[in-house]
Amino acid sequence: MRASGILMPISSLPSPYGIGTMGQQARQFVDFLSQAGQAYWQILPVCPTSYGDSPYQSFSTYAGNPYFIDLDTLAAQGLLKPKEYKHIDWQCTPEQINYGALYEKRYAVLRTACERLLAAPPADYRDFVRKNRFWLPDYALFMALKDAHGGACWQEWEHPLRKREPDALKAARRTYAKDIAFWQAVQYLFYTQWQALKEYANSKHIQIIGDLPIYVALDSVDVWSSPQDFQLDADLNPTEVAGCPPDGFSATGQLWGNPLYDWDAMAQNGYAWWVRRIRHMCSIYDVVRIDHFRGFAGYYAIPYGNKTAEGGRWRTGPGYALFAAIKKKLGEPRIIAEDLGFLTDDVNALLRKCGYPGMKVLEFGFDSRDGGVSILPPYETQTGGAWYAGTADAITQNLDYIKANDPKYVLILSGDHLYRMDYRKMLKTHIENNADLTVSVMPVPWEEASRFGILTTDPEDGRITKFTEKPDKPDSNLASMGIYIFSADVLIEALEEDALDQRSSHDFGKDIIPKLLGEGKRLYSYEFHGFWKDVGTIASFHETSMDLLGNNPEFDLFDKHFPIMSNITTRPPHYIGPDGRLDDCLVSNGCKIYGTARHSILSTDVIIEERAVVEDSVLLPGAHVKSGAHICRAILGENSTVEEGVKLGSVDTTKDTAVVGNDVVIGKGE
Repeated sequence: MRASGILMPISSLPSPYGIGTMGQQARQFVDFLSQAGQAYWQILPVCPTSYGDSPYQSFSTYAGNPYFIDLDTLAAQGLLKPKEYKHIDWQCTPEQINYGALYEKRYAVLRTACERLLAAPPADYRDFVRKNRFWLPDYALFMALKDAHGGACWQEWEHPLRKREPDALKAARRTYAKDIAFWQAVQYLFYTQWQALKEYANSKHIQIIGDLPIYVALDSVDVWSSPQDFQLDADLNPTEVAGCPPDGFSATGQLWGNPLYDWDAMAQNGYAWWVRRIRHMCSIYDVVRIDHFRGFAGYYAIPYGNKTAEGGRWRTGPGYALFAAIKKKLGEPRIIAEDLGFLTDDVNALLRKCGYPGMKVLEFGFDSRDGGVSILPPYETQTGGAWYAGTADAITQNLDYIKANDPKYVLILSGDHLYRMDYRKMLKTHIENNADLTVSVMPVPWEEASRFGILTTDPEDGRITKFTEKPDKPDSNLASMGIYIFSADVLIEALEEDALDQRSSHDFGKDIIPKLLGEGKRLYSYEFHGFWKDVGTIASFHETSMDLLGNNPEFDLFDKHFPIMSNITTRPPHYIGPDGRLDDCLVSNGCKIYGTARHSILSTDVIIEERAVVEDSVLLPGAHVKSGAHICRAILGENSTVEEGVKLGSVDTTKDTAVVGNDVVIGKGE
């Protein structure tokens, strides 16, 4: 199921207290996502930031950022008084966070709140500490020791503490008991607010995509508490550190400085460190994005102490063994692999074997080095909500991209058609005819001809002699399919001239093709024979969907030679109850069928309750038909609901198809 969302760091939310928090503004952003029809909120790591204030350099991979704790929520709980924080100058602007001011002022406020919390701990406080005992005590001690050492890195502490000698740790826990209690209480406040925010988002059908950096910081409790899992020498200094080699972005590469994992040591205990980490992340997020996924196939190692990344070398990562261990312990966690940049074959092979979805950035496009396509956003936003002035304008706005790639031919497609075509045959015809433009065509019923661009061609060679866009009285039924192959130089010249014509509607059918024809350019047709439908209207969408059903549909979704490359969400198989009945239906994973469905398409997670009947309909993901309802010739939008006993739609084909919008609930009488 295709879904969309927005990347918004919590820190970037509006706030009068110096930085975005998990309070009311976060809930308002969730409401915005829901109203906008979005499904995901992607965030940056929520762990505490360390030097440089980057969430990718944190004191702990498990802890939450204390700055994100909402002060108004604490006040509502009686843990703060307004005068204790309302009038503090956080020295920030709407465009910039002053992390220095936060560091100096925020913790004093949080200490006040934690003192009140610990004076009368909530009923679930002890349980929180117990459930997080695998990381929380070490983290609280680590932070207390950092405070006691003026913020110095743990490598600069006394030898017994640096080496975690048991007697030294025991003494430190006694000495800094109050500070340890404070840091544990801070995490209780963070995770209490985080869980409430996540539950609110989920209640609005918004899922949170969390971000997991592949590496942890050298100055972190993660390295201090588990030095055996990292490439450290006898004095606990890194032997090599992480980074990226020199490339087009940096002549000296990127020196990140993170310690590297000792993958051989981790393999000995089944990658327990990583399994714990992934388990925790999956418990606090709906989906986990793993940063720098390519580092699991091969990672760049730079000698510790180097000033740049130029002297590094590539080393082999754990590969699939790590993810096999994760899957063995955790099943199939929902993971997105950040696979941006230039990827080698071993990375692509690992991604395929893991089965995780990857990422692409629209500004970069689908990297042509990987043999993909480039998705380009519109560069102009016009009034009235129109992204492009016309079909040709969509190409004009991206002419720089076309020029940069210097193609000989350009294939242009329409996005709201359903067909199956081998474009190589059309290109072969274009080249053989030495054409400037080739238009794919096919005969349509005469009564529908006025909906299309209509051509007249020379019966001898297929050269186009006349083209009329959507004529009132067509003199031919040979219709343009909106599929064009241009010789690139002809296309560029035509579009640049059209862009200067203020009278033009900047449309291929209305402007570009007639002008080229009038100039005597070599325009040819390529007659297509097969299934083709324009699904630009509700009626045609419903009709085309129904054409996919039957024993031998003309358009076979299961043709192995033309596989459907859609994004399938991992869901359990569909379930048919004891009284459930299906007849001539396409049924997706996650469906639950307790009633009857005939000649219909059921998308992911559709529910049809007992005694409900669905006929000749299309149900989009999450649609719910309740007991006793009867649906006929309808399209139900995503997460829509038809209440008990409702009759919707009609068998009368002269009437319009019934349509229910996304998230709409239809009750009796509506």
